[in-house]
Amino acid sequence: MFGGLVFAALFAAVLIAFPSAILKSLPAAFFGNTYTRIQWRVLNVDGETGSARRVYVFGGSQVVQGFPPAGELQRMADAALGRVQVLEAGFSGQSLLDSFILLTHLPVDGRTVVFIQASPSRLRDKAPLMGASRLFLDPSAALRAMRDRGFDIRDTERTARICRELIVLATRAFRPYDKLLTETRYKNAPSLHVARMLPRPAPQGTEPGLSEERAKGEPVSDLDVLGVIRDYVADRGGCLVLFEMPHNAGFPSGMPGWSPREHDDPAVKQWLTRLQESGGQAESARFDTAFHQRVKSSGVPYVSFNEPDKYEATDFYDSVHLLSSGRDVFLPSFFDALKTVFDACPRGGQPTSHGETQ
Repeated sequence: MFGGLVFAALFAAVLIAFPSAILKSLPAAFFGNTYTRIQWRVLNVDGETGSARRVYVFGGSQVVQGFPPAGELQRMADAALGRVQVLEAGFSGQSLLDSFILLTHLPVDGRTVVFIQASPSRLRDKAPLMGASRLFLDPSAALRAMRDRGFDIRDTERTARICRELIVLATRAFRPYDKLLTETRYKNAPSLHVARMLPRPAPQGTEPGLSEERAKGEPVSDLDVLGVIRDYVADRGGCLVLFEMPHNAGFPSGMPGWSPREHDDPAVKQWLTRLQESGGQAESARFDTAFHQRVKSSGVPYVSFNEPDKYEATDFYDSVHLLSSGRDVFLPSFFDALKTVFDACPRGGQPTSHGETQ
C-alpha cells in the first residue's frame, strides 16, 4: 500500500515536470478520453511528411462528432485528396487558446493548412485563458507569442491543473475509447440521452460571469487570440482558415427523443416544451447575424459548411452535433473545400475565397 502511494507520488511529480515526454511515451490504449488522446496524437505526429500536405483541424464537440476516427478519416482523405496528412484535434470545450497550444506542438510550414472552428462559444469578447485549460502540454510557446503582442498572460495554475487532470487520466486509463461515445448513447436510448441533458438549476445567489472572474489568467477577446494565431501560421508559411460546422436550424422538430411525449419526467417535458416553443435554448440559434459579423471582422478567410438544404433533422442528434448520416454529407464538402484551399496557397500564404468565405 505504502509503496503504491510512493510510486503514484513519484509518477505525478515526473508528469508535472515533464508532461509532454511522459504523455508521448505512453501507449495510445492508455488514454480513455478524447482530450488526453488528442494531446498524445499531437505529440506523436510525424514531422517528416515528404511532399505531403498537412491539414490540422481544431475545434470543440461539433468537430469531434463531425469527423470519423483517425484511421478512417485518413483513409478517406487519401482517397479524396491523394497524399495528405490529416489531424483532427478537437475535444469538447476546446478554447481558442487550447487550439493554439496544440498548434505550437505541431510542425507548421508552407505545406500546412490550419482549420479552426468558428462558433459562438469560441469567439467571445472575454475568454478566460489558462485557468480554464485542461491541457497537460507546455503552453510556453503560445504564451510567448501572446506576450510578444503585448498581452500580460501568466500560467499561474499549471501545477494544480496537471494534478487535477492526472486524477482524471488515472481513473480513465485503459478504458475502452470511443471517440463518438455521445452519439452512441443517443442512438441506443434517445429519450434517456435527452433526459441526461436536462440543465441543472443555477445555484441561488450566483451572479452571471462569476466563473470567468474566478478563472486565472487575463481574460481577453478570442478575436485577439485569433490574430496571434493568424500571424503565427503566416510567419511559418502556412494557411489559416476559419470554418463553420453544419447545424440544425429546425431543432428539435422531427427528432426522436426530443419530443415531450417521449418523457415521463415532468421537468424534462417542461424543458422540451419551452425549447420547442421558443427555440432560444437551441445552440443553433446562437449562429446569428452578430456572430457572423464577428467572424467577418477577424479578417481570416472563412468557409461555412452550414448548408441547410443538404441536411435532414435526423442527420443530427441535437441542434449542432452530426450523426453518421450527417457526416456522409459534410465530409465530401470538407474535402472539396480543401482542394480549393490547396490551389489557393500552393506554397503557403492565405487562401482566396471558397463558398461563403469572407
